Amino acid sequence: MAIDSRAAIALLLSLPLSGCLVMTPSPSLEAANLIGTVLVGASSVAPGDAQYAIAHPHDAITRVCIELNPTVALSDFVPAVQSELRERGIDSRLYDTGMQPLDCPVVLNYTAFLDWDRRMMSDGYAAYLTFASLTLRNQHGTVLASANYEIGRTGLDKWSSTRAKISPAVKALLADAP
Repeated sequence: MAIDSRAAIALLLSLPLSGCLVMTPSPSLEAANLIGTVLVGASSVAPGDAQYAIAHPHDAITRVCIELNPTVALSDFVPAVQSELRERGIDSRLYDTGMQPLDCPVVLNYTAFLDWDRRMMSDGYAAYLTFASLTLRNQHGTVLASANYEIGRTGLDKWSSTRAKISPAVKALLADAP
């Protein structure tokens, strides 16, 4: 009995197959899951440069006092700013509005806006940062530097961490410092 060469090749190629086929009950759900995975992967690198960054020449900054803004309802905003400052060798401390310590050489004022949406494959709503403005002033109120974060037009960075979003703005604030 002669074996056709095509049949022999098909037989050889089918040997490693287990014979099991996993099928999802909802191919559209799997497609949405794949798209979500791709978008989340892209969003982890999406935050770009700071917007409208202005930095005037100023002395090296080693300490910053951050004026708390009670209208910013994003709990990880100030810790993210402090982490970015700390990473650049700058100590920071917080104070309430109108209570600026006399020994603060540099003050950081900020404002931030957030929005709410549901993450892919989630029923609950979560807040995300859409805009932030950071301004450094000396103890006399003169602006040393200012920079903004604004969510991208496509919104791919929507679910990036707050710290990843504001990192370029903090870096821009300190750009002209020696």
